[in-house]
Amino acid sequence: MVADIRRFDQGLLGGVSAASMGFGHSGNPGKLAHDILLTRLREHGPVFLDAVEAIARSPHRSLAAEAKVLPLSRVRRLHHSALHDRRLAAMASGIAPTSDAMDSLQVSSQTSTPTFDTPANRAMLALLRRFRAALSSIQAKVRELKLGSPPEEQVLRMERRLEDLGHLDRRAHKLQFGPLFSEVASGETSAAGLTQIAAQPNYGRAYRIGCRSLSLAVEGRDLDDQLHVAPSWGIYETWCYLQVLKVVSTLTGAVGISTVAQSVSAERATSFELGDEAELEVLFQASFPALKARGNRSGWSISRERRPDIVLVLGRGNFEEFLVLDAKWRSGRENILDAMASAHIYHDALRLGQVRPRACLLLLPGRNTVAELETKQFIDAHNVGVVGDASVNGAGFVRLGAILDAWLTR
Repeated sequence: MVADIRRFDQGLLGGVSAASMGFGHSGNPGKLAHDILLTRLREHGPVFLDAVEAIARSPHRSLAAEAKVLPLSRVRRLHHSALHDRRLAAMASGIAPTSDAMDSLQVSSQTSTPTFDTPANRAMLALLRRFRAALSSIQAKVRELKLGSPPEEQVLRMERRLEDLGHLDRRAHKLQFGPLFSEVASGETSAAGLTQIAAQPNYGRAYRIGCRSLSLAVEGRDLDDQLHVAPSWGIYETWCYLQVLKVVSTLTGAVGISTVAQSVSAERATSFELGDEAELEVLFQASFPALKARGNRSGWSISRERRPDIVLVLGRGNFEEFLVLDAKWRSGRENILDAMASAHIYHDALRLGQVRPRACLLLLPGRNTVAELETKQFIDAHNVGVVGDASVNGAGFVRLGAILDAWLTR
């Protein structure tokens, strides 16, 4: 199921549960970009800063040449232009100066001093600044609830996430303005800097980990990172939506086009053109607002807001009818009978204009242990029921296809 969802749109897997999914370092992150960056900053950021702190204790340095005015006694080699000084010219011609004049004689000479302003340190400073910029950006996304998971779930983890990111930012700030990098003139990445970094194992390790902490890729064979994904029932709901799209495409021969939901707001909407001005919308996580429709949409609930997993809306001109599917990660007679409450609530509460759902069916991953709920006679009589064995290589979606075919051709 996870593999099917990743092939369709890996962004649908985003979540905050303890379940996780491995991901590597190549590919397009899509809508998970902020979640990926947050995960990698928290995973690799502390190790990156540890490596930079190790560099700061034993940094790379070089000798910088500069011109200084020095007493003659400290000069090892004179440039020929120094003979412009009359006293030095007299010495060169054999006229010895007095001892006082000798002591006061100073000349301009090239000298060297150790410095941390090297190409390697400039490249590391540039990486450290990018790291802090990424921390600032992702902190804003966390505060604004702009990650991929539902906002109500993000709120639960906001405080801990901001605490971790703030700790990383304080460490990075201390390094950026510490003794090492405060002496570096500018942060820039150059061929000379990367060459020096490659020649020093401690610099190479720090640069490699820093780049990994800022990487946004989500595919590949290097599965070192773990991204939070939706819980098991969330994965099942999403996978069922993809299977419904396949069933509809097979039945109609039409290609689904991702669109903005028309009849009711939804997390995702796919539209199929059926001909004769008929259109079928397949909605995922549709929201039916309480008591009245919003804007130009016709969907609403006669009680509180309801959010069924999958809604199929068939439109012909001004006429709409719909069918509701709710994926339940349940098994066992008592659990299935208990889950039927959702089907009854949706059948009673949901409306498109004044139209009730044609049917409300539960999708179950295992074999149905309440056979009566799955019969055609029961579904036709009560407009609620169950489709069992709706799983990988299961027969459930074949039966669902027959139900949808009868509905669409009725």
